[in-house]
Amino acid sequence: MKKLLVAILASCISLTGLAIDYHVAPTDASPAGSDSNPGTAEAPFATIAKAITTANAAIEGGESGATIHLADGTYTEYNLTLAKAITVKSLSGNRDSVIVQANTSARGTTGRRVFFISSDDAVVADITIRYGCWTTKGSGTDNGYNGGNIRMSAGMVTNCVVAQGMSSRPWTPRSRARWAATSTWSAAPWWTATYWTVRSTT
Repeated sequence: MKKLLVAILASCISLTGLAIDYHVAPTDASPAGSDSNPGTAEAPFATIAKAITTANAAIEGGESGATIHLADGTYTEYNLTLAKAITVKSLSGNRDSVIVQANTSARGTTGRRVFFISSDDAVVADITIRYGCWTTKGSGTDNGYNGGNIRMSAGMVTNCVVAQGMSSRPWTPRSRARWAATSTWSAAPWWTATYWTVRSTT
């Protein structure tokens, strides 16, 4: 009996602090996403924002981190903040099949970035990120020089397409962002700001 109790206790200890998984899917997918769901594969959330909020609470409650799996589809969401050990990635691994956009078109509302990433342990992988718009100019800490689609002070973005974002100047690796694969980028005048595409070559 004593050995059994020790085995049960060891099992309970080993299960604490493990990373947790959440799933997100469009409302017209099967299974359909809903923010009233628990965020499982069988009953996914509808929004990335809900998944991030839930993941933050889980990490604060003792989980070591969380992975948010995105089903194929388009998600129009903006100012998503990754400040903890959270990975956001496509479920299929196909970066062209999952689109996260800040606006429904490239000439969208300013003040909308797709991601703010500030944790060393945050990762965004295998998705397309587009239509962010942040054209506020000035000498403040968050002006258009910090990028239209993503603002990073830490973390990693890997195997993603980052396209058609707008800011007050071309994209440059100004932050401490670490790109997991070699990327190519091009910039050219477009509308009143800048158009760019950053795409992993792997």
